[in-house]
Amino acid sequence: MVLWKTAGLVTLLMGTQFAIAGGTRVTVCMKTSSFFIPTEQRAKFEATRIFAKIDVELKWVAYSDCPEEAIRVQLNPTAVPGVSPTALACAYPFNKSSHVIVLFRNRVDEMLSGRGAAAGVILGHILAHEIGHVLLGTDTHTAAGLMKPGWNSLDLGAMLASRLEFSPLHSEMIRNNLIAGRLYSRK
Repeated sequence: MVLWKTAGLVTLLMGTQFAIAGGTRVTVCMKTSSFFIPTEQRAKFEATRIFAKIDVELKWVAYSDCPEEAIRVQLNPTAVPGVSPTALACAYPFNKSSHVIVLFRNRVDEMLSGRGAAAGVILGHILAHEIGHVLLGTDTHTAAGLMKPGWNSLDLGAMLASRLEFSPLHSEMIRNNLIAGRLYSRK
């Protein structure tokens, strides 16, 4: 019995090493102090946790040290023209040479207002959703889960309970895209 458990652990560890070596690490750059520091730190932790559940490692780097191939999180005071009136952010998943996410500061601030400690969790889900668009290579949404176009109170509750996540299909697509280097090039 102990031999089987040891073999299983070795297999699991080898699989983890393969995943990291296979290119499932993603670098993300966001200006420090873009938000209240504890909110920002919790958001990065939350986004990292969400991606870790699908065996993708997020590496956060200071904006000043941002490598060319990284995903860049930018803030706009207001929404860019042409986006949904309820969108909190947008990603540009079809631009393979520039991985940019734009958060609409006025809308995000309104969403986070009065949420206290939950603000970081919500911001982390916003970041994970937009990073998901870049890594999926699509701007499409789903009827349920993390990739919904808008979240309701039930979704917010699921966020706080760490249950709002990528679907199995999106999880597999993200990992396959990363391993194959199709959408996100790491130099």
